[in-house]
Amino acid sequence: MRIASLSGSRTPTSDIKSTLRPIADLVQADLKQAGHEVVTSRVLEMVAAAFGFYKFELMLRSQPVLQIHTPAANHGEFSQLRPESVQSRATELLKVDQWTAMRIASVVIDRVRKSGLTINALEAYIRQGDATETILGALGSGADGFSPVNATVAMRAGLIRSLPADAPLIMPKPDRLGRLGGWADIAKALIERDVRVWQWPDVAAGDISRLSVRDAYLHSPLNIDPQNKFGGAAEMGLGFTLISVEPYLRGAIRVGTSHSLWTPVRDCRQDANWRTLWHSGGWIHDPSKPERFRGYSLAAEVSDLPVASFCKVCRQIFADGVTGALAHRPHVH
Repeated sequence: MRIASLSGSRTPTSDIKSTLRPIADLVQADLKQAGHEVVTSRVLEMVAAAFGFYKFELMLRSQPVLQIHTPAANHGEFSQLRPESVQSRATELLKVDQWTAMRIASVVIDRVRKSGLTINALEAYIRQGDATETILGALGSGADGFSPVNATVAMRAGLIRSLPADAPLIMPKPDRLGRLGGWADIAKALIERDVRVWQWPDVAAGDISRLSVRDAYLHSPLNIDPQNKFGGAAEMGLGFTLISVEPYLRGAIRVGTSHSLWTPVRDCRQDANWRTLWHSGGWIHDPSKPERFRGYSLAAEVSDLPVASFCKVCRQIFADGVTGALAHRPHVH
């Protein structure tokens, strides 16, 4: 099964079909065992309906980025699936009664859930266009009965305040004591270092860049634990991390490479206002140490990445040639 990575590139139609076909085959076999002979084309319609799409063709045309979701240990269930959509589609396609449709929907949902297949809703949100509305609208269907798990979908469903995908990163002005709070580190880095934009980073375990693909919504404040600390609110990455790479010196001798990362995350809490939080981290790649202590090699050539800059006039963080939040806005005179 070919699955698109978090590169931000859309999944080709042929890959969507080849990804869903094995799931459809399992559903078809389960339904046959339960006494329902259903042709593959109609099974695919119901698999697409599991993500809220009214028709399989809409899913193909919108080209959602497909991925496998592996829940963190002790995390509440993550499910984008829409049982009511499958039930409605089964009733329409198979001409069965409500109770039979419910049983068929449970078979479809069970197989899709076990596959771990999900849609990268953040990519759809950042992409912008007709496909954005189709994908997020599908994932948000029936939100009154099955709450969305993605912040992007919750916005589309009207459950939290909307935030444009291209909302710029505007650095606040220092307070009367010259302090910038959580923006201080990135402000200093943009002045003193060569900072680059790493879009859709290849996320590594423990790497702060994993927050760039964060897209989570919890509607209930009751499920609060270390993993769900923001119950009743939302967190959303912007699809990129800012990075700088410098020599790592031991004395005057270069022995490795130091990587520094800054990842912006949009945060919406009880007051319904969106804020930007900065998370920083990094690692050292030291070839002189045993493999497991070396850190890992960066999956990108930093010198080829767009340069991140800070505009002293409008105080926006931007990058030439980059769209979305990093596109430099014209100054208003």
